[in-house]
Amino acid sequence: MKLIPYYRRVETIAIARRKGVADTTDLDRFLLVWFWHRPASADKDPIGSLIHAAWRMGRDNLTPAEAREIIRASKQGKPLHRADDVGTYLRLTDAERTLWGIRTIGGLDVPKRQRTLRRKRLDRERKARKRLEAGARPQSQSLNRLRPWLAEGVSRATWYRQLTREKRMRH
Repeated sequence: MKLIPYYRRVETIAIARRKGVADTTDLDRFLLVWFWHRPASADKDPIGSLIHAAWRMGRDNLTPAEAREIIRASKQGKPLHRADDVGTYLRLTDAERTLWGIRTIGGLDVPKRQRTLRRKRLDRERKARKRLEAGARPQSQSLNRLRPWLAEGVSRATWYRQLTREKRMRH
């Protein structure tokens, strides 16, 4: 089993509950997306599985006739698989994605490229913060950049030898 469809099913249900689409016409969209990414076990009883998915989305009275209609609609055209296409179809904004921790469904207002650049920037900032907390100096403050041996008028090697000698004497 691929993990992306599994997580996409779970996230589709979570988004539907948070957006409160159970008693709106938008529920059909969410049920279609769930059905496109349904587990193989749902093929044994697709109507029952769809009714159960609707129940998990907050709608507890989906009829078998409505489920059949959604299944019929799911066979019209191509199912959406790309994350941004699914996000646009579900009308999911980037702010909602971020707030709810959605990862496998894209947003309709921020393209994948921008989300990737943002994720990398935040990761870089987090790693830099961790390095600083661990005691690392930024390169701009490194001894190689500051060159304190020039102020003392000695070579770099001599300066480092003197530094290690002082450290040994302190211990």
